[in-house]
Amino acid sequence: MLTNQIPYCFHPSTIIFVDDDVHFLKSLTLQLSTHSACLPYQNPFEALEYIRNYKAAPFTDRCIVHNNSLSADESELTIDLKQIYKQVFNTDRFGEVTVALVDYSMPGMNGVEFCRQIKNHSIKKIMLTGEADHNIAVQAFNEGIIDKFIMKGSPDMIKEVNKAIREVQLQYYLNLSKLLTVALVNNQATPPTFLDDPEFGGLFYKIIEQNKIAEFYLLENAGNFLLVDMKGRVSWLVVCDENQMNTLYQFAKNEHEQEPVEDSDKIVKAISRKEQIPFFFLERSYDIPVYEWEPYLHPATEMQSSTRKYYYALIKGQSVYPIDNEKILPFSQYSRKQS
Repeated sequence: MLTNQIPYCFHPSTIIFVDDDVHFLKSLTLQLSTHSACLPYQNPFEALEYIRNYKAAPFTDRCIVHNNSLSADESELTIDLKQIYKQVFNTDRFGEVTVALVDYSMPGMNGVEFCRQIKNHSIKKIMLTGEADHNIAVQAFNEGIIDKFIMKGSPDMIKEVNKAIREVQLQYYLNLSKLLTVALVNNQATPPTFLDDPEFGGLFYKIIEQNKIAEFYLLENAGNFLLVDMKGRVSWLVVCDENQMNTLYQFAKNEHEQEPVEDSDKIVKAISRKEQIPFFFLERSYDIPVYEWEPYLHPATEMQSSTRKYYYALIKGQSVYPIDNEKILPFSQYSRKQS
C-alpha cells in the first residue's frame, strides 16, 4: 500500500479502460485485478461520454445531511456515520467509477487530452505511455492532470498497473473520508484515533489481506468496522484504544455495582484486565445488563504503536449481530454478471 491510512469505507469499484488497440484492450482487461470491475473502450470519445453522463453516488451521500435552515453560528452539516455500513446493501456500489486507465497514443485524442477533459475531479487517472512520451507523462503528472503513469510494454507492466489501481482507489476513498473528518470536527465530534496511525494501519491492511476482505465500512466514531469478503461473508473488526477500554470498564463497573451479580463480576474483571472487548454492533444503548454481556465479549489482542496502545478483536461468524446477509450482493457475483 502507498499509505497506511484507513478510509471510512472501501469497496471494489469500476475502472474505465481506454485504448484504441482492441487486442491490447482485451488482453489487459483480462489481466486486471479481480478486485475491480472494468469498462473497456476502444473509442475515447465514447468513454468520455460515459463519464460525462455518469452520476456518482459515493458513500458520503449516505451520512452527510445538509441543513439549509440553520442560523449562522450553527453547523451546516450533520454527520451520521452509522449510515456508512448500509452501503453494503447498495447493489450498485461496485459500479462507482474511481479510475480512468488511458493509453497516451490514440488517434483523434491522446491520453493527456482525454484526462484533461474529465471534469469529475474525484476520478483518479492513470496513463499508459511509451518511452518516447515519457517527458509528456512527467509534465502531465506535475500539472496534476494525471495521478500516475506507467510505461507500456515494460516487463512488470501488469503488476505495476494493478498496484497503481489499488493505490489510487484507496486514495479516492481517503479523499472522501477527509470530507467526513472535516465535517465531524466542525460538529465537535472526534474521528476515530487509529485511522491516521500508520503503525495500526499496517496491522489493519495485514488483517484485510490475510482474510481476503474485499470491502470494509466504519460503523461509528468508536472505530469498529464491518468487513465483507469477495463471497459476501461478514466479519467484524473491533478496535479500542486505552481510554475507550477504560470507559467500557467504568461503565460495566458502575452497572455491576448497581446490580451485583456473580456473572457480571467476572465480566467486569475480564474487561478491567483488558482480556475481553464488549461489542454491540449498532445497539450501543447498552440496555443489555452487564450479566448478559457474555455473547458480546471477544478476546482482546494488544497492539502498541509508537503513540498509542490499542486492543482489537476480529470476529467471524457471530450470529448474535443482526445483519441480513441475503441482501448483500458479493463482488464475486457482481463481477460474473459483468463478464
